[in-house]
Amino acid sequence: MTQTPLKTHSLFDDLIVGYKASEGAPDGAVPAPVNGTTPAPEPDAVQPTAISDDSTTEAPLSDAPSSYEDEALAMAQFVEFRDNKMHVTDRDLVTSKIQRFKLSPSTASSLLDNCAASWAFGKMIPFDDSPFSPAGAGGLAHEALESFYELPRKQRDGVALAEEISKVVAKTFPGDAAKGSLLTQKLNQLAGGIFDLEDPKTIDVDRVEEKIEETIAGVPVTGTVDRTERVDDGDVWIGDYKTGRFKGEQYLGGYERAMRTYTLLKEAQTGIRPAGASLLYTAASHEVDIDVSDKLLEETKDDLVDAWDIHNTAIEESAFPTKAGPLCGWCPLANICETAQDAGFEPSPKAIDAGIEFIPADEEDVEVDDEHDEDLDAGHGETKPEQSTGETDTPTPQKDTMKTRPIIEELQPWELLTDTGELNPNSWAANSMFRLYSRIDEAIRNAHPDFDRDRQRSLTVLTLTDVVEVITAGVNTWTGTDSTPQDGAFTRLSHVADTYIRNAQCDFDDEAEVTSWLDELATELGFATGTVLDLFDQVMPPEDSDE
Repeated sequence: MTQTPLKTHSLFDDLIVGYKASEGAPDGAVPAPVNGTTPAPEPDAVQPTAISDDSTTEAPLSDAPSSYEDEALAMAQFVEFRDNKMHVTDRDLVTSKIQRFKLSPSTASSLLDNCAASWAFGKMIPFDDSPFSPAGAGGLAHEALESFYELPRKQRDGVALAEEISKVVAKTFPGDAAKGSLLTQKLNQLAGGIFDLEDPKTIDVDRVEEKIEETIAGVPVTGTVDRTERVDDGDVWIGDYKTGRFKGEQYLGGYERAMRTYTLLKEAQTGIRPAGASLLYTAASHEVDIDVSDKLLEETKDDLVDAWDIHNTAIEESAFPTKAGPLCGWCPLANICETAQDAGFEPSPKAIDAGIEFIPADEEDVEVDDEHDEDLDAGHGETKPEQSTGETDTPTPQKDTMKTRPIIEELQPWELLTDTGELNPNSWAANSMFRLYSRIDEAIRNAHPDFDRDRQRSLTVLTLTDVVEVITAGVNTWTGTDSTPQDGAFTRLSHVADTYIRNAQCDFDDEAEVTSWLDELATELGFATGTVLDLFDQVMPPEDSDE
């Protein structure tokens, strides 16, 4: 049998392009790097009035060390994980840093939709307000749009917006032309799409950046409405700028709740309910109208009550519920959170590459259970630690055998080979390869029970070789690098292949049918990768923040 070309689903190709363009992590999840330098751009590389569509503009890197890691480590000594909660042992930290006295839409979403423990720990450590971080740049774009819509209608054109952006940039980087040029390009990109959404000269603006504090269903609520405009018959319409990517209406989630909360705040403030609400994706040139019907507003009130109850109970107990999910790999608590570990989550390699700094686990907690392959497959890290644990230079003690010493040493799973060059049986590579062998051999036995064992084995060897080559090609396409069976991406795609082998019938003695079977396997691998990356991108935190 010969290896067939990798044929992937179109979704795979589309997703890989987008994923690589964002440097391996979803928009909104990557904080600005904190070390290194960036070459200054050519003086005429960026025109202040240009609306750039270059989504890969890099932020300049700061030479100053980040205080995040030191602060996070300092705060980590005051948290303990047990009973699916993060317990904060210093009461003063709870009341001075975590406790809220009014509920914001972003806090409500964090408590209801995500992990309360991660939210609470985020309140204990510094916020990344770098002008080039997603939230930092988004906030500056909001500032420029705010001043732009305060201008008289007839003055609201592209030149005026560029001037407002220039004012924000000059205030942010006074005297630094290089950083100012890059920030100008970034803000033009984030804010400039407003002209594709509407003609700003036609918008009758009533309020901009209006902070409202009211009580809704007995809950003290606060929120900032980006823009309120007057529409027909004296009604008002509220709008909220979003500078991130539009990912589909089915993934709006907390944004819809936030807009309904703003609607309730305006109604409580004025006694008149706004006629409608819209999300204005200025970077994506897309507008979404939000349903503010009576039924959904009542549901929002119930959500606010539930979120406030979660907050108050957690504050009273100094204990914040943990919740496992795809965001665990991007949470600085991933190494020490029992809930994340039980669900098989560890720091995402993409998050590490992006500069997310994770709280290290205590040495006594860093153990690998050599006997639980399923735990290893469930998502434990497959990257060798940068620093030695002190155990890799000495063979792991083996069970008693009839030999005076083991023929093959079972080392830690990140060790691919033993000192003698043999495959380490405990490695991730061995786990994946042996599982594939077993699954393929089982499929061939079921497909050809009348073949003698030697013939079955021969087909198993040939098929395993082809399957591994297809998986390797899929990994290379996904990661853009040469792959080995030890790589985490290989393990993930081998899981998909395992399911395919169990469910796709094939005459393994017919070369044409095997070729078609392998082609379909390649398609399944591509589709699975694209689907997972798409879902991962959708569930990442938004770039904007209400706080």
